[in-house]
Amino acid sequence: MKPNKQIFHENILTQQQQGQIIKNVSGWRPSKILSASPLIRTDYTITFTDDKQVIYMQQGNILKIYKDADFKNSNIIQNLEQLEKLEWKGEHDQLKQQFMKYKAYWDGQQTKLGGICNKKGLKIGIWVEPWDNYWSDCKVSFEGCYDENGHRVDNWKYRDEQNTEIGGGYFNNEGQKIGVWKDLHISYNGKQNQSIYIGQYNKGVRHGEWIINYNQKFIGGGFYNEKGHKIGKWIEQFDGFWGHNQSTFIGKYNTFGMRIGQWEIYWQWNGFNKKIGGGQFNDKGYKIGKWVEQFDGFWNYNQTTFSGEYNKHGMRIGEWEIYFLDSFSNQPNNRIGGGQYNEEGIKIGRWEELSDQFWSYNQSIYIGEYNKQGVKIGEWEIFYKNYNMGNSQKIGGGQYDDKGNKTGMWVEQINGFNYWNQSTIRGFYNKQGVKEGIWEIFWNWNGENQKIGGGYYDEQGRKIGKWIEQKDGFDCTQKLILTGEYIQGIKQGEWIENKLQ
Repeated sequence: MKPNKQIFHENILTQQQQGQIIKNVSGWRPSKILSASPLIRTDYTITFTDDKQVIYMQQGNILKIYKDADFKNSNIIQNLEQLEKLEWKGEHDQLKQQFMKYKAYWDGQQTKLGGICNKKGLKIGIWVEPWDNYWSDCKVSFEGCYDENGHRVDNWKYRDEQNTEIGGGYFNNEGQKIGVWKDLHISYNGKQNQSIYIGQYNKGVRHGEWIINYNQKFIGGGFYNEKGHKIGKWIEQFDGFWGHNQSTFIGKYNTFGMRIGQWEIYWQWNGFNKKIGGGQFNDKGYKIGKWVEQFDGFWNYNQTTFSGEYNKHGMRIGEWEIYFLDSFSNQPNNRIGGGQYNEEGIKIGRWEELSDQFWSYNQSIYIGEYNKQGVKIGEWEIFYKNYNMGNSQKIGGGQYDDKGNKTGMWVEQINGFNYWNQSTIRGFYNKQGVKEGIWEIFWNWNGENQKIGGGYYDEQGRKIGKWIEQKDGFDCTQKLILTGEYIQGIKQGEWIENKLQ
Protein backbone atom coordinates (compact mmCIF):
# COMPACT_ATOMS: atom_id res chain seq x y z
CA MET A 1 0.00 0.00 0.00
CA LYS A 2 1.29 3.47 -0.84
CA PRO A 3 2.13 5.66 2.18
CA ASN A 4 0.29 8.68 3.48
CA LYS A 5 -3.09 7.78 2.01
CA GLN A 6 -5.18 10.20 4.04
CA ILE A 7 -8.94 10.32 3.48
CA PHE A 8 -10.83 12.93 5.51
CA HIS A 9 -14.17 11.08 5.77
CA GLU A 10 -16.02 13.82 7.62
CA ASN A 11 -15.42 16.27 4.77
CA ILE A 12 -15.78 13.90 1.78
CA LEU A 13 -18.92 12.39 0.24
CA THR A 14 -18.27 9.63 -2.31
CA GLN A 15 -20.58 8.46 -5.08
CA GLN A 16 -20.15 6.26 -8.13
CA GLN A 17 -21.49 7.11 -11.59
CA GLN A 18 -20.99 5.16 -14.84
CA GLY A 19 -17.68 3.68 -13.77
CA GLN A 20 -16.41 6.98 -12.38
CA ILE A 21 -15.87 7.69 -8.70
CA ILE A 22 -16.89 11.22 -7.73
CA LYS A 23 -15.94 12.74 -4.38
CA ASN A 24 -17.60 15.90 -3.09
CA VAL A 25 -14.99 17.54 -0.89
CA SER A 26 -15.12 20.35 1.65
CA GLY A 27 -11.62 21.76 1.46
CA TRP A 28 -9.87 25.07 2.09
CA ARG A 29 -8.86 28.20 0.23
CA PRO A 30 -7.46 31.60 1.26
CA SER A 31 -10.23 34.11 1.89
CA LYS A 32 -8.23 37.06 0.47
CA ILE A 33 -10.05 39.38 2.86
CA LEU A 34 -6.99 40.77 4.63
CA SER A 35 -3.24 40.76 4.05
CA ALA A 36 -3.03 38.06 6.73
CA SER A 37 -6.21 36.24 5.78
CA PRO A 38 -7.40 32.93 7.18
CA LEU A 39 -8.40 29.84 5.28
CA ILE A 40 -12.11 29.33 4.67
CA ARG A 41 -14.10 26.26 3.70
CA THR A 42 -14.81 25.71 0.01
CA ASP A 43 -16.60 22.89 -1.83
CA TYR A 44 -15.36 21.14 -4.97
CA THR A 45 -15.46 17.74 -6.66
CA ILE A 46 -12.82 15.16 -7.54
CA THR A 47 -13.53 12.66 -10.31
CA PHE A 48 -11.51 9.44 -10.69
CA THR A 49 -11.99 8.16 -14.25
CA ASP A 50 -11.56 4.70 -15.77
CA ASP A 51 -8.51 5.88 -17.72
CA LYS A 52 -6.78 6.83 -14.45
CA GLN A 53 -7.35 10.56 -14.65
CA VAL A 54 -7.98 12.51 -11.45
CA ILE A 55 -9.94 15.71 -12.15
CA TYR A 56 -10.39 18.49 -9.58
CA MET A 57 -13.28 20.80 -10.46
CA GLN A 58 -15.15 23.72 -8.88
CA GLN A 59 -18.10 25.71 -10.21
CA GLY A 60 -17.38 24.92 -13.84
CA ASN A 61 -13.61 25.36 -13.52
CA ILE A 62 -11.29 22.43 -14.02
CA LEU A 63 -8.66 23.18 -11.40
CA LYS A 64 -6.26 20.34 -12.16
CA ILE A 65 -6.07 17.09 -14.11
CA TYR A 66 -3.66 14.36 -13.03
CA LYS A 67 -3.17 11.71 -15.67
CA ASP A 68 -1.44 8.99 -13.61
CA ALA A 69 -1.81 7.60 -10.12
CA ASP A 70 1.74 8.26 -8.96
CA PHE A 71 2.81 9.22 -5.43
CA LYS A 72 1.48 12.76 -5.51
CA ASN A 73 -2.07 11.55 -6.09
CA SER A 74 -2.22 9.18 -3.11
CA ASN A 75 -3.39 12.14 -1.01
CA ILE A 76 -6.60 14.00 -1.63
CA ILE A 77 -5.48 17.62 -1.83
CA GLN A 78 -7.69 19.75 0.40
CA ASN A 79 -6.12 23.17 -0.13
CA LEU A 80 -7.03 24.79 -3.45
CA GLU A 81 -4.06 27.15 -3.48
CA GLN A 82 -1.80 24.14 -3.02
CA LEU A 83 -3.57 22.50 -5.92
CA GLU A 84 -3.01 25.57 -8.08
CA LYS A 85 0.57 26.47 -7.18
CA LEU A 86 2.36 23.28 -6.08
CA GLU A 87 3.95 21.26 -8.90
CA TRP A 88 6.02 18.08 -8.62
CA LYS A 89 8.71 17.12 -11.10
CA GLY A 90 10.45 13.75 -11.14
CA GLU A 91 13.52 12.33 -12.83
CA HIS A 92 15.15 8.86 -12.83
CA ASP A 93 18.48 8.30 -11.17
CA GLN A 94 21.11 8.37 -13.89
CA LEU A 95 22.80 5.04 -13.11
CA LYS A 96 20.45 2.13 -12.38
CA GLN A 97 17.10 3.75 -13.21
CA GLN A 98 15.73 2.19 -10.02
CA PHE A 99 14.50 5.35 -8.37
CA MET A 100 12.62 8.55 -9.11
CA LYS A 101 13.81 11.72 -7.45
CA TYR A 102 11.05 14.29 -6.93
CA LYS A 103 11.32 18.04 -6.39
CA ALA A 104 8.48 20.45 -5.66
CA TYR A 105 7.94 23.92 -7.11
CA TRP A 106 5.71 26.61 -5.62
CA ASP A 107 4.40 29.12 -8.14
CA GLY A 108 7.30 28.17 -10.41
CA GLN A 109 10.02 28.49 -7.75
CA GLN A 110 11.85 25.42 -6.44
CA THR A 111 11.23 24.62 -2.77
CA LYS A 112 13.03 22.41 -0.27
CA LEU A 113 10.24 19.83 -0.64
CA GLY A 114 11.09 16.49 -2.19
CA GLY A 115 12.46 12.97 -1.86
CA ILE A 116 12.85 9.60 -3.59
CA CYS A 117 10.41 6.88 -4.70
CA ASN A 118 11.44 3.34 -5.59
CA LYS A 119 10.34 1.55 -8.76
CA LYS A 120 7.12 0.46 -6.99
CA GLY A 121 6.23 4.09 -6.39
CA LEU A 122 6.84 3.87 -2.63
CA LYS A 123 8.49 6.73 -0.81
CA ILE A 124 11.82 5.73 0.74
CA GLY A 125 14.57 7.49 2.69
CA ILE A 126 14.52 11.13 3.77
CA TRP A 127 11.54 13.20 2.64
CA VAL A 128 10.55 16.82 3.09
CA GLU A 129 6.79 17.00 2.47
CA PRO A 130 4.20 19.76 2.49
CA TRP A 131 1.83 19.38 5.40
CA ASP A 132 -1.84 19.00 4.49
CA ASN A 133 -2.69 22.72 4.51
CA TYR A 134 0.54 24.05 2.98
CA TRP A 135 -0.13 27.41 1.28
CA SER A 136 1.41 30.86 0.74
CA ASP A 137 0.91 32.06 4.33
CA CYS A 138 1.80 28.72 5.92
CA LYS A 139 4.67 26.95 4.15
CA VAL A 140 5.03 24.29 6.83
CA SER A 141 6.96 21.14 5.96
CA PHE A 142 6.77 17.65 7.49
CA GLU A 143 10.23 16.06 7.51
CA GLY A 144 11.43 12.55 8.28
CA CYS A 145 12.32 9.10 6.98
CA TYR A 146 10.48 6.29 5.15
CA ASP A 147 11.60 2.67 5.40
CA GLU A 148 11.89 0.30 2.43
CA ASN A 149 8.18 -0.59 2.76
CA GLY A 150 7.08 3.02 2.44
CA HIS A 151 6.26 3.47 6.14
CA ARG A 152 7.09 6.61 8.04
CA VAL A 153 9.51 5.68 10.84
CA ASP A 154 11.41 7.34 13.70
CA ASN A 155 11.27 11.09 14.34
CA TRP A 156 9.22 13.38 12.07
CA LYS A 157 9.16 17.14 12.53
CA TYR A 158 6.95 20.00 11.44
CA ARG A 159 9.05 23.02 10.45
CA ASP A 160 7.94 26.51 9.47
CA GLU A 161 9.34 28.63 6.65
CA GLN A 162 12.19 29.81 8.90
CA ASN A 163 13.09 26.13 9.54
CA THR A 164 11.96 26.38 13.18
CA GLU A 165 10.64 23.13 14.63
CA ILE A 166 7.00 23.68 15.62
CA GLY A 167 5.72 20.14 16.17
CA GLY A 168 6.04 16.44 15.44
CA GLY A 169 6.86 13.16 17.14
CA TYR A 170 7.77 9.51 16.50
CA PHE A 171 6.44 6.70 14.29
CA ASN A 172 6.97 3.00 15.07
CA ASN A 173 8.14 0.45 12.48
CA GLU A 174 4.57 0.02 11.22
CA GLY A 175 4.14 3.71 10.46
CA GLN A 176 1.97 4.41 13.53
CA LYS A 177 2.35 7.46 15.73
CA ILE A 178 3.65 6.66 19.23
CA GLY A 179 4.51 8.60 22.37
CA VAL A 180 4.20 12.35 22.80
CA TRP A 181 3.20 14.34 19.72
CA LYS A 182 2.63 17.96 18.88
CA ASP A 183 0.01 18.06 16.10
CA LEU A 184 -0.99 21.18 14.19
CA HIS A 185 -4.54 22.53 14.06
CA ILE A 186 -6.13 21.90 10.64
CA SER A 187 -5.96 25.61 9.75
CA TYR A 188 -2.64 26.35 11.48
CA ASN A 189 -1.17 29.63 10.29
CA GLY A 190 2.00 31.14 11.71
CA LYS A 191 0.54 34.64 11.38
CA GLN A 192 -2.99 34.08 12.69
CA ASN A 193 -3.42 30.63 14.26
CA GLN A 194 -0.46 29.06 16.05
CA SER A 195 -2.58 26.29 17.57
CA ILE A 196 -0.85 23.09 18.70
CA TYR A 197 -2.42 19.87 20.05
CA ILE A 198 -0.18 18.09 22.58
CA GLY A 199 -0.68 14.55 23.89
CA GLN A 200 0.11 10.83 23.65
CA TYR A 201 -0.38 8.25 20.87
CA ASN A 202 -0.50 4.48 21.38
CA LYS A 203 -0.03 2.64 18.05
CA GLY A 204 -1.57 5.51 16.11
CA VAL A 205 -4.45 6.10 18.56
CA ARG A 206 -4.72 9.17 20.76
CA HIS A 207 -5.19 8.43 24.48
CA GLY A 208 -5.13 10.22 27.79
CA GLU A 209 -5.16 13.98 28.17
CA TRP A 210 -4.65 16.24 25.16
CA ILE A 211 -4.25 19.98 25.54
CA ILE A 212 -4.73 22.76 22.99
CA ASN A 213 -2.34 25.70 23.05
CA TYR A 214 -2.97 28.86 21.03
CA ASN A 215 0.00 31.21 20.68
CA GLN A 216 1.65 29.20 23.51
CA LYS A 217 -1.30 29.67 25.87
CA PHE A 218 -3.70 26.94 27.04
CA ILE A 219 -7.20 27.37 25.61
CA GLY A 220 -8.76 23.90 25.66
CA GLY A 221 -8.57 20.14 25.38
CA GLY A 222 -9.87 17.03 27.10
CA PHE A 223 -9.40 13.27 27.46
CA TYR A 224 -9.37 10.25 25.11
CA ASN A 225 -10.04 6.68 26.31
CA GLU A 226 -7.91 3.68 25.27
CA LYS A 227 -9.97 3.30 22.06
CA GLY A 228 -9.25 6.84 20.97
CA HIS A 229 -12.75 8.14 21.81
CA LYS A 230 -13.16 11.57 23.34
CA ILE A 231 -14.75 11.32 26.79
CA GLY A 232 -16.01 13.76 29.40
CA LYS A 233 -15.79 17.53 29.14
CA TRP A 234 -14.02 19.05 26.13
CA ILE A 235 -13.15 22.55 25.02
CA GLU A 236 -12.63 22.39 21.25
CA GLN A 237 -11.63 24.81 18.53
CA PHE A 238 -13.61 25.35 15.36
CA ASP A 239 -11.92 24.32 12.12
CA GLY A 240 -11.85 27.96 11.00
CA PHE A 241 -10.20 29.22 14.21
CA TRP A 242 -7.85 32.21 13.77
CA GLY A 243 -6.96 35.54 15.39
CA HIS A 244 -10.31 37.20 14.60
CA ASN A 245 -12.36 34.05 15.22
CA GLN A 246 -11.18 32.64 18.53
CA SER A 247 -14.26 30.46 18.89
CA THR A 248 -14.57 27.36 21.06
CA PHE A 249 -17.19 24.63 21.40
CA ILE A 250 -17.73 23.41 24.98
CA GLY A 251 -19.60 20.32 26.17
CA LYS A 252 -19.42 16.61 27.10
CA TYR A 253 -18.79 13.30 25.33
CA ASN A 254 -20.13 9.95 26.51
CA THR A 255 -17.97 6.79 26.80
CA PHE A 256 -18.60 6.00 23.11
CA GLY A 257 -17.15 9.31 21.94
CA MET A 258 -20.54 10.90 21.16
CA ARG A 259 -21.43 14.47 22.02
CA ILE A 260 -24.33 14.57 24.47
CA GLY A 261 -26.36 17.18 26.31
CA GLN A 262 -25.85 20.92 26.07
CA TRP A 263 -22.97 22.29 23.96
CA GLU A 264 -22.22 25.99 23.85
CA ILE A 265 -20.31 28.18 21.40
CA TYR A 266 -18.11 30.95 22.78
CA TRP A 267 -16.25 33.66 20.89
CA GLN A 268 -13.35 35.50 22.52
CA TRP A 269 -12.63 39.03 21.36
CA ASN A 270 -10.89 41.98 23.05
CA GLY A 271 -10.58 40.06 26.31
CA PHE A 272 -14.26 39.06 26.50
CA ASN A 273 -15.53 35.49 26.10
CA LYS A 274 -19.05 35.86 24.71
CA LYS A 275 -21.60 33.06 24.29
CA ILE A 276 -22.93 33.28 20.73
CA GLY A 277 -24.72 29.96 20.19
CA GLY A 278 -25.20 26.30 20.95
CA GLY A 279 -27.85 23.65 21.48
CA GLN A 280 -28.57 20.05 22.53
CA PHE A 281 -27.28 16.63 21.44
CA ASN A 282 -29.33 13.50 22.21
CA ASP A 283 -27.85 10.24 23.55
CA LYS A 284 -27.11 9.10 19.96
CA GLY A 285 -24.96 12.15 19.29
CA TYR A 286 -27.54 13.88 17.05
CA LYS A 287 -28.29 17.58 17.27
CA ILE A 288 -31.91 18.09 18.33
CA GLY A 289 -34.25 21.01 18.88
CA LYS A 290 -33.35 24.68 18.61
CA TRP A 291 -29.76 25.54 17.61
CA VAL A 292 -27.82 28.72 16.99
CA GLU A 293 -24.69 27.96 14.98
CA GLN A 294 -21.70 29.90 13.74
CA PHE A 295 -21.69 30.49 10.00
CA ASP A 296 -18.62 29.34 8.06
CA GLY A 297 -16.23 32.27 7.85
CA PHE A 298 -17.38 33.87 11.13
CA TRP A 299 -15.03 36.58 12.43
CA ASN A 300 -15.11 40.10 13.89
CA TYR A 301 -16.39 41.67 10.65
CA ASN A 302 -18.60 38.71 9.74
CA GLN A 303 -20.60 37.98 12.88
CA THR A 304 -23.14 35.75 11.14
CA THR A 305 -25.14 32.99 12.81
CA PHE A 306 -27.58 30.37 11.52
CA SER A 307 -30.57 29.40 13.66
CA GLY A 308 -33.34 26.84 13.38
CA GLU A 309 -34.58 23.37 14.42
CA TYR A 310 -33.14 19.85 14.20
CA ASN A 311 -35.39 16.78 14.28
CA LYS A 312 -34.65 13.65 16.36
CA HIS A 313 -32.49 12.26 13.54
CA GLY A 314 -30.17 15.26 13.55
CA MET A 315 -31.61 16.77 10.35
CA ARG A 316 -32.35 20.45 9.86
CA ILE A 317 -36.08 21.01 9.32
CA GLY A 318 -38.39 23.94 8.71
CA GLU A 319 -37.24 27.53 8.47
CA TRP A 320 -33.61 28.44 9.16
CA GLU A 321 -32.57 32.07 9.42
CA ILE A 322 -29.26 33.85 8.91
CA TYR A 323 -28.46 36.79 11.21
CA PHE A 324 -25.68 39.36 10.86
CA LEU A 325 -24.34 41.72 13.51
CA ASP A 326 -22.43 44.48 11.69
CA SER A 327 -19.68 45.75 13.99
CA PHE A 328 -19.05 48.77 11.72
CA SER A 329 -22.56 50.21 11.75
CA ASN A 330 -23.43 49.10 15.32
CA GLN A 331 -26.71 47.78 13.96
CA PRO A 332 -28.59 45.09 15.94
CA ASN A 333 -28.54 41.43 14.95
CA ASN A 334 -30.54 41.61 11.69
CA ARG A 335 -32.00 38.78 9.62
CA ILE A 336 -30.31 38.85 6.21
CA GLY A 337 -31.15 35.46 4.71
CA GLY A 338 -32.36 31.90 5.09
CA GLY A 339 -34.91 29.44 3.75
CA GLN A 340 -36.68 26.10 4.29
CA TYR A 341 -35.54 22.51 4.85
CA ASN A 342 -37.91 19.57 4.29
CA GLU A 343 -38.31 16.62 6.70
CA GLU A 344 -35.26 14.92 5.18
CA GLY A 345 -32.98 17.89 5.80
CA ILE A 346 -32.95 19.02 2.14
CA LYS A 347 -33.12 22.66 1.11
CA ILE A 348 -36.30 23.46 -0.83
CA GLY A 349 -37.95 26.53 -2.32
CA ARG A 350 -36.61 30.07 -2.24
CA TRP A 351 -33.34 30.71 -0.41
CA GLU A 352 -31.28 33.78 0.39
CA GLU A 353 -27.70 32.59 0.92
CA LEU A 354 -24.48 34.36 1.84
CA SER A 355 -21.49 34.59 -0.44
CA ASP A 356 -18.63 32.52 0.97
CA GLN A 357 -16.69 35.83 0.93
CA PHE A 358 -19.31 37.67 3.01
CA TRP A 359 -18.14 40.31 5.51
CA SER A 360 -18.89 43.94 6.35
CA TYR A 361 -17.24 45.18 3.14
CA ASN A 362 -18.77 42.47 0.95
CA GLN A 363 -22.39 42.04 2.00
CA SER A 364 -23.31 39.83 -0.96
CA ILE A 365 -26.41 37.61 -1.05
CA TYR A 366 -27.32 34.88 -3.57
CA ILE A 367 -31.08 34.49 -4.14
CA GLY A 368 -32.83 31.66 -5.99
CA GLU A 369 -34.76 28.37 -5.88
CA TYR A 370 -34.05 24.77 -4.84
CA ASN A 371 -36.19 21.93 -6.22
CA LYS A 372 -37.57 19.06 -4.10
CA GLN A 373 -34.28 17.18 -4.45
CA GLY A 374 -32.27 20.09 -3.03
CA VAL A 375 -30.83 21.08 -6.42
CA LYS A 376 -30.43 24.71 -7.49
CA ILE A 377 -32.61 25.45 -10.52
CA GLY A 378 -33.62 28.39 -12.66
CA GLU A 379 -32.35 31.91 -12.18
CA TRP A 380 -30.09 32.84 -9.27
CA GLU A 381 -29.24 36.48 -8.65
CA ILE A 382 -26.30 38.07 -6.83
CA PHE A 383 -27.02 41.21 -4.79
CA TYR A 384 -24.36 43.42 -3.20
CA LYS A 385 -24.96 45.93 -0.40
CA ASN A 386 -22.44 48.73 0.00
CA TYR A 387 -21.51 48.96 3.70
CA ASN A 388 -22.37 52.69 3.89
CA MET A 389 -25.57 52.55 1.83
CA GLY A 390 -28.93 51.08 2.75
CA ASN A 391 -29.99 49.39 -0.48
CA SER A 392 -28.68 46.31 -2.26
CA GLN A 393 -28.09 46.25 -6.01
CA LYS A 394 -28.01 43.33 -8.40
CA ILE A 395 -24.47 42.78 -9.71
CA GLY A 396 -24.63 39.32 -11.26
CA GLY A 397 -26.12 35.88 -11.53
CA GLY A 398 -27.30 33.40 -14.14
CA GLN A 399 -29.23 30.18 -14.77
CA TYR A 400 -29.01 26.62 -13.43
CA ASP A 401 -30.38 23.70 -15.46
CA ASP A 402 -32.59 20.98 -13.93
CA LYS A 403 -29.47 19.02 -12.87
CA GLY A 404 -28.04 21.93 -10.90
CA ASN A 405 -25.38 22.82 -13.47
CA LYS A 406 -24.71 26.44 -14.36
CA THR A 407 -25.66 27.10 -17.96
CA GLY A 408 -25.47 29.98 -20.41
CA MET A 409 -24.34 33.49 -19.55
CA TRP A 410 -23.14 34.18 -15.98
CA VAL A 411 -21.76 37.20 -14.14
CA GLU A 412 -19.84 36.13 -11.03
CA GLN A 413 -17.86 37.80 -8.27
CA ILE A 414 -14.08 37.59 -8.32
CA ASN A 415 -12.44 35.77 -5.42
CA GLY A 416 -11.51 38.68 -3.13
CA PHE A 417 -14.51 40.87 -4.07
CA ASN A 418 -15.01 43.75 -1.62
CA TYR A 419 -15.84 47.46 -1.47
CA TRP A 420 -12.42 48.42 -2.94
CA ASN A 421 -12.36 45.60 -5.48
CA GLN A 422 -15.88 45.33 -6.91
CA SER A 423 -14.76 43.02 -9.70
CA THR A 424 -16.80 40.50 -11.65
CA ILE A 425 -16.00 37.93 -14.30
CA ARG A 426 -18.53 37.15 -17.04
CA GLY A 427 -18.85 34.51 -19.70
CA PHE A 428 -20.65 31.30 -20.74
CA TYR A 429 -21.08 27.84 -19.25
CA ASN A 430 -21.59 24.94 -21.67
CA LYS A 431 -24.20 22.16 -21.30
CA GLN A 432 -21.86 20.23 -19.00
CA GLY A 433 -21.71 23.16 -16.58
CA VAL A 434 -18.13 24.00 -17.58
CA LYS A 435 -16.75 27.44 -18.37
CA GLU A 436 -15.94 27.72 -22.09
CA GLY A 437 -14.86 30.42 -24.50
CA ILE A 438 -14.08 34.04 -23.66
CA TRP A 439 -14.46 35.26 -20.08
CA GLU A 440 -13.94 38.93 -19.24
CA ILE A 441 -13.02 40.65 -15.96
CA PHE A 442 -14.66 43.98 -15.06
CA TRP A 443 -13.84 46.33 -12.18
CA ASN A 444 -16.54 48.71 -10.93
CA TRP A 445 -15.35 51.88 -9.21
CA ASN A 446 -17.07 55.25 -8.78
CA GLY A 447 -19.89 54.14 -11.08
CA GLU A 448 -17.60 53.12 -13.95
CA ASN A 449 -17.49 49.42 -14.92
CA GLN A 450 -14.14 49.02 -16.65
CA LYS A 451 -12.95 45.92 -18.50
CA ILE A 452 -9.51 45.11 -17.06
CA GLY A 453 -8.75 41.54 -18.10
CA GLY A 454 -9.85 38.08 -19.05
CA GLY A 455 -8.97 35.23 -21.36
CA TYR A 456 -10.15 31.95 -22.85
CA TYR A 457 -11.32 28.58 -21.49
CA ASP A 458 -11.19 25.42 -23.61
CA GLU A 459 -14.09 22.93 -23.77
CA GLN A 460 -12.76 21.18 -20.65
CA GLY A 461 -12.83 24.37 -18.59
CA ARG A 462 -9.07 24.91 -18.63
CA LYS A 463 -7.52 28.34 -19.07
CA ILE A 464 -5.51 28.50 -22.29
CA GLY A 465 -3.53 31.12 -24.16
CA LYS A 466 -3.04 34.72 -23.05
CA TRP A 467 -4.73 35.86 -19.85
CA ILE A 468 -4.85 39.18 -18.01
CA GLU A 469 -5.66 38.69 -14.33
CA GLN A 470 -5.76 40.70 -11.14
CA LYS A 471 -2.80 40.37 -8.82
CA ASP A 472 -3.69 39.21 -5.29
CA GLY A 473 -4.55 42.28 -3.22
CA PHE A 474 -5.92 44.26 -6.19
CA ASP A 475 -7.96 47.28 -5.07
CA CYS A 476 -8.47 50.97 -5.81
CA THR A 477 -5.00 51.82 -4.46
CA GLN A 478 -3.06 48.77 -5.72
CA LYS A 479 -4.44 48.41 -9.24
CA LEU A 480 -1.99 45.70 -10.29
CA ILE A 481 -2.65 43.21 -13.09
CA LEU A 482 -0.64 40.27 -14.41
CA THR A 483 -0.33 39.23 -18.06
CA GLY A 484 0.87 35.81 -19.13
CA GLU A 485 0.05 32.48 -20.73
CA TYR A 486 -1.71 29.28 -19.73
CA ILE A 487 -1.22 25.87 -21.34
CA GLN A 488 -3.90 23.33 -20.40
CA GLY A 489 -4.78 25.27 -17.28
CA ILE A 490 -1.20 25.71 -16.01
CA LYS A 491 0.66 29.02 -15.91
CA GLN A 492 3.72 29.09 -18.14
CA GLY A 493 6.79 31.28 -18.34
CA GLU A 494 7.10 34.85 -17.14
CA TRP A 495 4.08 36.89 -16.09
CA ILE A 496 4.34 40.65 -16.52
CA GLU A 497 3.04 43.02 -13.82
CA ASN A 498 1.43 46.33 -14.78
CA LYS A 499 -0.64 48.99 -13.04
CA LEU A 500 -3.95 50.20 -14.39
CA GLN A 501 -4.04 53.86 -15.34
